[in-house]
Amino acid sequence: MFKSEFYQKKLIFTLNIFNKQLQQNNVKETLVQALTTIIKEKKIQLLSEEDYFIRKMSGLEYQKNLYDHYRIYNDLLLPNLNVLSKNIKDSLVLFAIDHSDTLMLNILKEHCCIPCTPNGRTLRKPSKLIHPHCKLAQLYSDIDGLFPYGGQDSYLRDDRLNVLKLLGMKCDDNFVTWQELIERCQSIQRIRDYELAYERSIALLTILNDMLTMYNNGVPSNGSMSLCDASLYDKESRQRASLQLRDISFLPVKIRPIELNYLNIQWMGDKYHNRLLKPKDLLSQQYELLVGSSWPIVQHYDLSKIQKTEHILITKQIEQFLGLNDTTKIDLRDVLKQLDEISKLSVTGNNTGANYNHQTSSKYILDMCYNLYDYIQYYCFPHLQTQQQSLSHTHHYLTEIDYRSSSMSPLQLEQAIRDIRDYFQQRRLIYFPVDLNETSSSSYLFLSLNQLLWQSPTRNSTFISNLKPYYYQVPITLHKQYKHFYLDLLQIKIQLEYKDLLIIIDLIKKKYQTKPLDKDDFTLLQTVYQLILDIFPNYSPTLTTPFYLPNVDSVLHQGNTLYFYPFEQPLVSSQQDERYVHPSIDRLICMKAGVTVRKLPSSTQQYSTL
Repeated sequence: MFKSEFYQKKLIFTLNIFNKQLQQNNVKETLVQALTTIIKEKKIQLLSEEDYFIRKMSGLEYQKNLYDHYRIYNDLLLPNLNVLSKNIKDSLVLFAIDHSDTLMLNILKEHCCIPCTPNGRTLRKPSKLIHPHCKLAQLYSDIDGLFPYGGQDSYLRDDRLNVLKLLGMKCDDNFVTWQELIERCQSIQRIRDYELAYERSIALLTILNDMLTMYNNGVPSNGSMSLCDASLYDKESRQRASLQLRDISFLPVKIRPIELNYLNIQWMGDKYHNRLLKPKDLLSQQYELLVGSSWPIVQHYDLSKIQKTEHILITKQIEQFLGLNDTTKIDLRDVLKQLDEISKLSVTGNNTGANYNHQTSSKYILDMCYNLYDYIQYYCFPHLQTQQQSLSHTHHYLTEIDYRSSSMSPLQLEQAIRDIRDYFQQRRLIYFPVDLNETSSSSYLFLSLNQLLWQSPTRNSTFISNLKPYYYQVPITLHKQYKHFYLDLLQIKIQLEYKDLLIIIDLIKKKYQTKPLDKDDFTLLQTVYQLILDIFPNYSPTLTTPFYLPNVDSVLHQGNTLYFYPFEQPLVSSQQDERYVHPSIDRLICMKAGVTVRKLPSSTQQYSTL
């Protein structure tokens, strides 16, 4: 009878620690209540310490139904937690966490016993949890069910979180595997709220950078690694992650630079406002000056709302890992498109607004243009890429670009050069910064090739500056760096010719027709006349090429129809006065133009006519 009754019972021995109170409840009573719920068909009998050891020493037959608190948790309680109410199972699990020794820690580690949903029904092993306050936590949300659920009075108390860390809960000291990183990256695509997706993207990039740094540093010399850390050094997994991540939309797009805010230039990033793009569809920020109008640029920095400092998102190793620095994406057509787009820009709205800074914007446009000119020059003359040339505006990354022209045959390259030259000849694509001292300080001046001059015709360079807007000299500071660009590719005029000066005069005549010249153009004409005397003293106009001079009213006429101004006698006002050349015009120029001396009738002849 005793033996039969023995087999119907679960004989339990519990340590005195279970007599302590937890949340105003007797833990021993709670434990018995839980076991009664779990083991409905058998009775439970509590044993004293003495009875427990007597029965334990009685042989294996008696030990089958004999339980200490370790066996209770491992065999009965933890495998059946979900048949208990939330309060009971939380009380018992928290009690085990608070009073665990090494053996109990090992038991807890092997069971799904930590709630991660409000109702407590979803339980996970500690090793499957994420510390709610670590960097990894930003890759997950509550809906993923990977955080221990509770408050400061339960699972989120600091000492209990520390125990969960001992049990394998992931924290900042752990890395996700490459496959987990891919899964987290894919989760960003499913987030509809842009701000939340953006925050997770930032967190993922931070962790990715840490993983790449650890990978590049190599396997630790002491060889102590977790399974997660070991997977980090798996080359195939890393390569697979690199390729898969490039096809997932999770990277933020750089917004329009502040320097372009008041300019009507296209910025490709404007089309992707509040959107995340795939790495394969983005380029590194170092290429924004080249293709920002035709390619979206990845956002490299994040402005911390707390510290108000810029925090880098995209490091060089991330760029390489995600292919953001893949220059094979860049095509000559993209570069020419950007240059054409820039050449059409103008200031939008009220350009005198306090927020618009012409000097800053002009400097940005200048940098854009000369990055484009650099690219085109390297494209047309591949041998220049190997030369170590460095000017203040030159970016060394341009010599590292994979130019498609490098694989062209000589004939193909010659044809490409001709096509580019034709493209420039049909447009105004050469940016010439406007002097801030000039009246039009908010304009952006782009020149055609026939307005450019390589060398000044005289040692006095002010002559060229006074030939605007018909000719502009390429600054001497650019001659070394851009000799091939201007002379070999674009084939601009090296020096002024005599006919060029006559063309300027003719253009001014067409501009004013029979109207008087204004002060600026009159000064320009004087400069042209002086250049003719200095550079081409032996040249004279032909019968087929009119040579215009201003008369006393500053109206242009052909020189051979004008008379020298009569300095020797007072000028009598008459209709014939307009035939006198302006008195400020040099006599030698007048002679070249065919100006004659007017023959006045003698005084006696004048008297007889009266």
